[in-house]
Amino acid sequence: MALNLGGIIRLTYAVKNDVGVLTTPATAVLAITQPDGTVAVGTTVTLPPAVAGQLVYDFTPSQAGLHSVRWSTTVPTTAEDDMFVAERAASLFINVDETIAHLRASGVITSDADREQVQWLCLVVCSAVARDLGRTIVRRTVTEVYDGGRLAINLRSTPAVSITSVTENGTLLAAGDYLLNPATGLLYRGSTLSSLWFAWGRQNIAVVYVAGLAAINTPEADEALRVVRKVALNGVQRSWQASQQASHPLLDEIGAEAVFAAVGALTPLELGAYNSLKAVGIA
Repeated sequence: MALNLGGIIRLTYAVKNDVGVLTTPATAVLAITQPDGTVAVGTTVTLPPAVAGQLVYDFTPSQAGLHSVRWSTTVPTTAEDDMFVAERAASLFINVDETIAHLRASGVITSDADREQVQWLCLVVCSAVARDLGRTIVRRTVTEVYDGGRLAINLRSTPAVSITSVTENGTLLAAGDYLLNPATGLLYRGSTLSSLWFAWGRQNIAVVYVAGLAAINTPEADEALRVVRKVALNGVQRSWQASQQASHPLLDEIGAEAVFAAVGALTPLELGAYNSLKAVGIA
């Protein structure tokens, strides 16, 4: 199950002896490998636990992404692998409560487990919608590196809202030394009165900028965001229905199929607005 970055995840491990009885071990080691490959420090497991054989550790992740978990004990000698994912902040553009209302299930989906499942499906479908459009939906700060030797750089995360900094061959450029075209996502070297080239080099241009459809305060962006949110809500509806059935396709397939079906359910007007958001070159 996914959790938000900065939240506390409770890791648990049931230690049993060779006849299957819960047993408090003599020693216990918990190793958490973080997304950057480093092992988290300070993961000392309290012994004896409050309940015999039930090891517990509360961990606060500082990195977004997949974490690998390894439990090991002696007397009895046991080991188990696990994992969890810490989601980046601001990755959702629909929430659990409105999704449950969209499902007409306010009195049905009430347990913590079901609400967590809806949250997970929201994450999956929001990611699938963003990938389908080739757009960044929720405002976030992006750091990207590009090759130089060109008049303009085509920023990967669009729509680009503002440029925070541009570094060329290790030198921070002044704000007047570059120009952003928010409509196209092109970052030009120079200004409105001059045309320059980014210095030639491999991976020598670093750009920090803010991107996200939700950060654009225009009527057109507001209308587009409503359509995007409706697609996501429709997608979670399909995903939830699939999750309650006997057959469980892979979650990434659920997300992709849900977006396809959700887009197909739009009216022609909504479909036109949705397709107009797709980035150039994104099928």
